Amino acid sequence: MTLTKVVIYTFIAAIAITGAAYAYRKPQNLFIAFIKNFLGAFLIFSGAVKAIDPLGTAYKMHDYFIAFGGFFPKLDPLTLPLAIFMVVLEIVLGIALIIGSYRKLTVITTGLLILFFTFLTGYTYLNGFVNPKYFDKEYVAEMQAQNQEVPMIVEFDENNMKVTDCGCFGDFLKIEPRLSFYKDIFLMVLIIILLMSLSKITPLFAGSKAGLIILLVSTAITFIFCLSNYVTDLPMVDFRPYKKGNNIPQLMVPEREAEQEFTFIYENSNSGEVKSFDMKNLPKKEDGWVFKDREVNIIDPGIPAKISNFLVLNEEGEEVNADLLEDENYNFWIVAYSLEKTKKSVFENKLNDLATKAQSDGYQVYAIASDANDDFRHDVQAAYPFYTADATFLKTIVRSNPGLVLVKNGVIIDKWHHKHIPTYEELKSEYLK
Repeated sequence: MTLTKVVIYTFIAAIAITGAAYAYRKPQNLFIAFIKNFLGAFLIFSGAVKAIDPLGTAYKMHDYFIAFGGFFPKLDPLTLPLAIFMVVLEIVLGIALIIGSYRKLTVITTGLLILFFTFLTGYTYLNGFVNPKYFDKEYVAEMQAQNQEVPMIVEFDENNMKVTDCGCFGDFLKIEPRLSFYKDIFLMVLIIILLMSLSKITPLFAGSKAGLIILLVSTAITFIFCLSNYVTDLPMVDFRPYKKGNNIPQLMVPEREAEQEFTFIYENSNSGEVKSFDMKNLPKKEDGWVFKDREVNIIDPGIPAKISNFLVLNEEGEEVNADLLEDENYNFWIVAYSLEKTKKSVFENKLNDLATKAQSDGYQVYAIASDANDDFRHDVQAAYPFYTADATFLKTIVRSNPGLVLVKNGVIIDKWHHKHIPTYEELKSEYLK
């Protein structure tokens, strides 16, 4: 899926909605009706893919709060309720636009929401032009001592961005920051058109009672749906690379290797001449050439691997990826992105018994956490090793803390939310045959 396809499908949906609404109640202005329906359908779709995985939106808010700095990191405990609020608001506003209820309030609130999104996508994209070295006081002082200025604005570099993905469509669709920013600018233009044409927006239902009922019911359903995708179970659709059936080792290989060309810049200490060289024709130091900089020309960006951050370490700090991914037998991963925030009772009442029985049948069991420690292992009396991995990586594997993942030869057989962890007998009957 691409942003272009999303726009095309939304365009088609808007035509269908406009046609159906026209048959039910003729609008004052067909063009305005189409714009509000397009915007409404777009918001509903954008909100729906995030409602499937509200934790993913909360994690993205966490990234932004850390990037903003200041007092924002203190808001981290609010990321999940804020994420759910934003998702519900987005969907309900989309529905309100389509049915034309509370025209002024709906359009203004939608405009404020999109303005907020525009700020986030703009922050994400425009940070690519900001030189991070400009804020390094020691580096700036060193350059100034050499009579060299350190510019604040530089050519766009994705590595300069503090947040590399806006999360507009959750994990369903990743789009480059530039397109995401332009997308929100386009939506703001549509909002301005609607603001200038409020009187031409025709409500689908006469009177406000029907519209109010629809919006209240939509709010309740969306809220309950969000909760069902993290409080009681895993997301109903898994958009991440660690979904059931995926072969992890295969996804760690780039679909197409990137092709780059390096240029090395040297300055001659004798003549002051500055010249560029390729890798095959580097100058000799004895001729007075001193290395100054390196430029990278990307000939083909390639298609990167869908999984590029798989790294698990044992108690000694040694990589154990092979133990987890090359085991031809079934093995169990108990994944907890934070032991500090996890539920000890799940380990004590469910996972320990499952692990003991699995180990007695010859299966390997590993606990993987970002803050693995012996104190926790002793507290819950776990008789299996605790490995360490990055918290973001663990959050991507399973949206539960803890969660259980069944793997065989690097393929994810299944995974479970901590409220739905089966007994070992159930696992043995259904999977371990």
